[in-house]
Amino acid sequence: MSVTIRGRYGQTTIVHDLSVLDDIIRADKKFYAECDAFHAKMMELGVKAYRCNDGWVNREHNIVTFHPDDRVHGYYWGNRDLKSGDKIFI
Repeated sequence: MSVTIRGRYGQTTIVHDLSVLDDIIRADKKFYAECDAFHAKMMELGVKAYRCNDGWVNREHNIVTFHPDDRVHGYYWGNRDLKSGDKIFI
């Protein structure tokens, strides 16, 4: 028997060893709590957009690409209305 866990962004985890199911659920909850706390802190500091340095950051030319669908707390948060001087976090 296996169990499928659906994540908040549509991803799935299939657990075949039910003896570790509680550990996986706990780890997921901890992960999402940390992502939500990071997002809340960024918003509290006035950061309008953030993303990890994953290829969409060009440090040589000081260019960061944000996408309108960047809406993953803790990893990517975009804002379509960024203006010069707005705070971003990389």
